[in-house]
Amino acid sequence: PDNLRPVLGLPTVEAKTMRSEYNLFRLCMTSQDVVFYWQEGVSLQGLGKKIRSRFVEQFLWEDEQRLGRILGPNDAPMESARAILSPSKPERKRIERTSAIEKRLHEILQYAISATMLDSYLSCPARFLWERILKLSYVDERPERETSLLIGRCVHGILQTLLTPYIGKEVHAACIDAATLQKALDEGLAWEKMTELSSLSFYMVRQASKSLLGKYLENLPRSTVLELEKEIRCERLLDFGKTCLLTGIVDRIDRRDNELIIIDYKTGILQLPEADLWTDTVLFSDLEDVVAGKKTNEEAARLLDELRPRLLSVQLPFYLVLTEKYCTDTYDTSPTNACLVQLAKDGKERLLFGEKSNLSFSDRHRYCKALLDFLLFSLLHAEHFDPVPGSHCTYCPYASLCLVS
Repeated sequence: PDNLRPVLGLPTVEAKTMRSEYNLFRLCMTSQDVVFYWQEGVSLQGLGKKIRSRFVEQFLWEDEQRLGRILGPNDAPMESARAILSPSKPERKRIERTSAIEKRLHEILQYAISATMLDSYLSCPARFLWERILKLSYVDERPERETSLLIGRCVHGILQTLLTPYIGKEVHAACIDAATLQKALDEGLAWEKMTELSSLSFYMVRQASKSLLGKYLENLPRSTVLELEKEIRCERLLDFGKTCLLTGIVDRIDRRDNELIIIDYKTGILQLPEADLWTDTVLFSDLEDVVAGKKTNEEAARLLDELRPRLLSVQLPFYLVLTEKYCTDTYDTSPTNACLVQLAKDGKERLLFGEKSNLSFSDRHRYCKALLDFLLFSLLHAEHFDPVPGSHCTYCPYASLCLVS
């Protein structure tokens, strides 16, 4: 307490105030120009107006004594501070390729190339750089993101449980009844990761999983299940002389009408290439010319910009290339098509090559390899990594890094 502090030899509040006052006036007396700023108006708590400090009042009183009049609100030195703001329009940053970036790119090429990695580069080279090359970590502050990831993992696990008994056998919509689905759902929701969720998030995962699986099983096409959650790795010699390692986990490989088809489940938004992409023979010829070194880097960059909104995702073409050797060695034939299962909407399959496609099987593989080789070539030879503005920037944790004033 203040009345006890002098007895104990401790500095009092008055002594502290005098010391502060002495320091302030000493600084003012030894300065040529002094400017005080204070805030006026309603306080943040709404309990009254901001007032000037007694030190400022003392200096104003001295000025008024010297001038012989009372200073008004707009009289010097009581002028309102006006900040002149001239913000510059932010521009997208161009990130030039360096020797360190190039070294890291070649390391990645030898380690493992996934469809997710190439999709990251296709959608935005700048994000690919921040996330894959520089490995800048971030904290995802969206709780719904973790919930959606758990839904995806839960659904994949339940489908694996439901379809495992049918490996090597024919399966169709009538094979799995409601009781079997409920049992697999209960087992999937007993996963230890689910205990980390709040009761509301757990309820959301349970309801979403049941809804997504129910729709799909109602539309389950007749086919023979060959592989489930199969991890495949293969070396690929690229047309421009480099060797890379491709890797991925294929949700399902089925046999239908004596043909192999790759199946991938999606609990989110589907991204499939435009249907007319596969009929654009000029584009694929240009892509192959880029890989063969017949076009400049500027032309390659222009082609990448043209391809981006038409391809959207390279995942299914990547899977056809990835599984070709494995399927040929194991089943004596290569896959002829791939599809995404739209679990979030109607549970139906969306084919990479539609039923009306006239492309031969050899052309399908040729075009998929052309897309893959072009993206890898572009990745290894790009002179810069430019940001690609779009709706994805809203959710990108690196968006602020792509702007420069």
